[in-house]
Amino acid sequence: TKDSTVLNKVAFNAKVKGDPEKISLSDGVLELDDSKLRFSATVKDFSGPDLLFNLDLDKIDLDRYLPPPGEKKSGEEKAGDKKSTAAKKETDYGPLRSLVLDGTIKIGELKANGARIQDLNMKVTAKKGLFHLNPLTLKLYQGDVSSKGTLDVRQDTPRTNMALQVKGLNVNPLLKDVLNKDFLEGSMQADLDISMAGDDAEQIKRTLNGKGDLLFNDGAIVGIDLAGMVRNVKAKFGLAEQGAERPRTDFSELHSPFTMKQGLSLIHI
Repeated sequence: TKDSTVLNKVAFNAKVKGDPEKISLSDGVLELDDSKLRFSATVKDFSGPDLLFNLDLDKIDLDRYLPPPGEKKSGEEKAGDKKSTAAKKETDYGPLRSLVLDGTIKIGELKANGARIQDLNMKVTAKKGLFHLNPLTLKLYQGDVSSKGTLDVRQDTPRTNMALQVKGLNVNPLLKDVLNKDFLEGSMQADLDISMAGDDAEQIKRTLNGKGDLLFNDGAIVGIDLAGMVRNVKAKFGLAEQGAERPRTDFSELHSPFTMKQGLSLIHI
């Protein structure tokens, strides 16, 4: 793992009760390093199965558990990867079609890929191959994020629909934590409604449809001084001289609605 101090502490406790028809877990507690997960679950109709669960995790930093950066693959390994991808077998969704699911997941603090998330709440249900995620809510960099969606695997080609709303997200610290970039500031509002079909990247891209709207308030584009470029074309296109303050273009509002049709995006600014 990236962090050599993880996986040093684990504890598990739960009450188990069952018979040939049903098994239940109650008062469950799983401790892993600094994280504590409280849970309960009931499984019945094992041929399905029919699963009811509740998970409540206080905090976890997933980045600590990722493997350390590995060496780059050789040309032969990459070619072998491409060959195996080309020979990919069709996915069997039969087990998902028979699954009955009703569960909730709560996480107090979550760090993943550098991003810091708080108060994640998610409810997922499934029956006869139709999965519903409703709602999914979380707090992200002073903003509120809510989403809902469906995954339909009743046919051989899975279909996905998703709606996403973002309010008051502070963009700059998110970009720094996830991308290590500092080029945009402001508070973001967003609405997104998309649909897609398929289970591989190329098929999903061809079937991607939807629309969205991005709005940034009281922000700045960092690294470019558009006003300076307009005032003086000879001023190195707005780039500040060595030792000067970093150039920026402040704005009160930046609005960008967009549409997607069969993988092609049309953006309006």
